[in-house]
Amino acid sequence: IVWREWPRSAVGAACVASLCAPYLLPFRYGIAASAVALLNFIGVWKASDVLAGTAPAALSRSGVAFAVHFASPVEYVVEQSVASASSGLWRTELSSLLQVYAALALTASAHA
Repeated sequence: IVWREWPRSAVGAACVASLCAPYLLPFRYGIAASAVALLNFIGVWKASDVLAGTAPAALSRSGVAFAVHFASPVEYVVEQSVASASSGLWRTELSSLLQVYAALALTASAHA
C-alpha cells in the first residue's frame, strides 16, 4: 500500500491537519462542521490503526479492501466460522428484511 511507505511524521501531520480543518473552514451550518469533524476523526482513527499495525491483516492484501475500509465509517468484523452457518439462514434474513420494508412502505403510503 503506497501511503504506508510515507514517513510517519507526514501521515501524522496530515491527520492533525484533517482534525483541525472543520474548525478552520467557514461552514454555514454548525451541523456540517460537526459531521465533517466526526468523519475526520474516524478517518484519523483508522489511519493510526493501520500505522500502528493493529488493523485487520486483510487490509494489506487488497487495495479494494483498503479503500472500502476508509470509505466506510463503520468497521466490519467477520467471524471465522461463517461457513458453519446454516444454508437457509439467508432466506430467513431476507424474509425479515422484506417484512420490515413492507411495513414501512405501508405506513408511508397510509399517510401520503
